[in-house]
Amino acid sequence: KPKRESIRAPHFSLMVRDQLIARYGERIVEQGGLNVTTTLDWPLQEAAEKAAREVGEENVKKFNAANAAAVAIDPIDGAIRAMVGSRDYFNSEIDGQVNVTTRLRQPGSSIKPFMYAAGFLRGFTPETVLEDIKVTFQDIAGIDEAKDELWEIVEFLKDTEKFKKLGGKIPKGCLL
Repeated sequence: KPKRESIRAPHFSLMVRDQLIARYGERIVEQGGLNVTTTLDWPLQEAAEKAAREVGEENVKKFNAANAAAVAIDPIDGAIRAMVGSRDYFNSEIDGQVNVTTRLRQPGSSIKPFMYAAGFLRGFTPETVLEDIKVTFQDIAGIDEAKDELWEIVEFLKDTEKFKKLGGKIPKGCLL
């Protein structure tokens, strides 16, 4: 178990380590001597760690939820500036070593803006009525096409002229 004072930005550091091992192999990484520059912004990392600790403590009191996480991504170049995978990496009671920021999870309402954008790209309007029916997906065939479509949606959201052509209406419950 790593000592608390021996590792800074543990989830970020270990993610970088895993990427280095994948690229250069464990032997090269473990023997040392690599000069690695990352995108981490240390003051921002410290602020994110403090916020995750404080919000995590509030979550316990208010919602009986023991953890919190944060990630700050530069919107210009996509670089990770801060990553806090849990409110306390060293707390096994909350599975602190699990990096919540990279863990596969259900998206909840955070996916709504992308779904609305996908509908807009297909000609739907805020007034379009859709049936609320159960849908079950059996597999993930076509995942590459889905990734391409996601980037198309992101580009759509970035193009304000297209949004204005739709009347600039954001459906109720959709936060962009």
